[in-house]
Amino acid sequence: MQLEPRQIISILGLADIAVRRGQGKVAEEYLRRALTLAPNSSEVQRAWGRYLYSQKKFVPAEAAFKKAIVSNPKSADPRVDLADLYLKGLRNFPEAINTYKSALALAPTLANAHYGLGVALAGVKQYSQALDSLSATLKAQPQFTQAYLARGEIFEVTGENDKALAEYAAALKANPKFAQAHVKIGMIQERKKQTAEAEKSYLAAIELDSNQPIAYNNLAWAAAERRTRLDDALVWAKKAVEVAPAAPEFQDTLGWVYRARGELDKATSALQKAASAKPELAEVIYHLGVVYAENGKTNDAEATLRKALALKKDFAGADDARKRLNSLRGAQSVSPKP
Repeated sequence: MQLEPRQIISILGLADIAVRRGQGKVAEEYLRRALTLAPNSSEVQRAWGRYLYSQKKFVPAEAAFKKAIVSNPKSADPRVDLADLYLKGLRNFPEAINTYKSALALAPTLANAHYGLGVALAGVKQYSQALDSLSATLKAQPQFTQAYLARGEIFEVTGENDKALAEYAAALKANPKFAQAHVKIGMIQERKKQTAEAEKSYLAAIELDSNQPIAYNNLAWAAAERRTRLDDALVWAKKAVEVAPAAPEFQDTLGWVYRARGELDKATSALQKAASAKPELAEVIYHLGVVYAENGKTNDAEATLRKALALKKDFAGADDARKRLNSLRGAQSVSPKP
């Protein structure tokens, strides 16, 4: 029986709907049916590869994309799929670079290929070439706001904060509702000690998108450090953890907010979670040690502060950690253990 292309398109469409609805098993059934009916179709192999990629099955996804390329060697699209897999899934920057270049050889104005190439080049610190690729992205598609963001991040890495700010401003000009750009601007303003301006930027980001954990986190941290607006700080810190529960840095901030509020038991609980998830991060361990000390848990405080300094000799708070250790030793020398 000769298969009509419309039948395959319909099956792939049903698979896509199932994916959007979170019905993974249903989507897989449709895709396997399509593979049985048209195993040599480039579009079917691409759809199968994208599904496997979404399931983090990177090796079979790679094989599917390569089959799609063989089935349609003159199309750039499966090459971009494969390059995206190398870039985002396998973190293989050299393979990503080569594959994006092969896609661009077929379609020189393909914006997403230029963008991916720029990100991959930045990943291997070829910043000048990366900026050129991202500029090519914007030439092909001026509203490609992520390209402005990527250019700004490169300028931040190279220490050119004013140029980075210009890129983020350009992103907002292209899309005034681009919340991430406000977050990036706020982070640079913080580094410049422009506290009030940074707060405005973070609040602008949140107003545009209520799921911006970095904005919530940084607002909460700044408030905790200043010991101001602590009710707001607690709301912000909890929201950051709610949006990104797997990020220990946000648990760390929540603990620091509780500490600023004088709720040391809650601070200890949050910081223990952060330290358990990120045991190699000296700053988090140090924060836990501070709270132990302030809560009268002298032995735990000393052991934890020692651990922080053993992990890293120079970090924000290292000098304070040493002072606290000396103070704890002095206290123990004049107060015999029971």
